[in-house]
Amino acid sequence: MRNLLALIAFFVLRLSAAPPGAAAGFPAGVQAGVPDSARSPQDARFREVAAGIEDGIRRNDASLLAPHFAGQLYLSLRSEEEGYYSANQASLVLEHYFAGRKFLNFRFTTTGTQGRNAYATGGGTIMVRGMTEIIQVYVSFRQRGGEWVVTQFNIY
Repeated sequence: MRNLLALIAFFVLRLSAAPPGAAAGFPAGVQAGVPDSARSPQDARFREVAAGIEDGIRRNDASLLAPHFAGQLYLSLRSEEEGYYSANQASLVLEHYFAGRKFLNFRFTTTGTQGRNAYATGGGTIMVRGMTEIIQVYVSFRQRGGEWVVTQFNIY
């Protein structure tokens, strides 16, 4: 399962390119010149949640991610943990993961929504024990009760 998820994330990152005219900065894939009024409130709310997740990753702050977790989510952290966790457990696992790493930079480069499902994927650089590593992140969302919640969070 882990290899399949890694393969899917790899192809999403490799095959997804920002469309011509994409707006600079977050969120990638948003067309320049398209007013917010032309976008659905559902998409606008997703962009807010994804921006909050991106900010939490950049700041190494699991407490900024936790409010957006589903009751249960799949968590896969490179060379660390993998499995289904409750929202509280996932928050603690991420706190521990972030404590040993410093995100030097991070940005979601591709986002998408399809009905009640959405995703955000991107990459960055982290410092681990004095060495820099390139990472990729894939986050899957599902709309529940009118809110977007994280159902899967992977760091490769």
